[in-house]
Amino acid sequence: MPSNLSKELYSAVEAGGEEQATQAYMAIRRGARDAANEPIQPKVAPFIDTKRCSGCGRCVAACPERIITLETENHRKHAIITEPQQCSNCGACVTACPIEAISSVPFSP
Repeated sequence: MPSNLSKELYSAVEAGGEEQATQAYMAIRRGARDAANEPIQPKVAPFIDTKRCSGCGRCVAACPERIITLETENHRKHAIITEPQQCSNCGACVTACPIEAISSVPFSP
């Protein structure tokens, strides 16, 4: 299950796109870095636009971590990421998607 911060970032992507989510993420992380006085490297995780996803399952087959599955909602299949914190950020799912419904977004475990 994604953390509350992850849900907020995913919502930001749906509302305003990747740039808005990246800015929100970096602002949050800047506060943490300033508090700890150390540089922080952002981690990214795949984001699946479920409205665009056709449910073909290519991303499911491509994921070496096996964290993507298909779900049926309102009689329509689409992919979901079950555990984004387990993502190795290999990009296999992004490459496998024939309709570009998957992108990488900042993620905080």
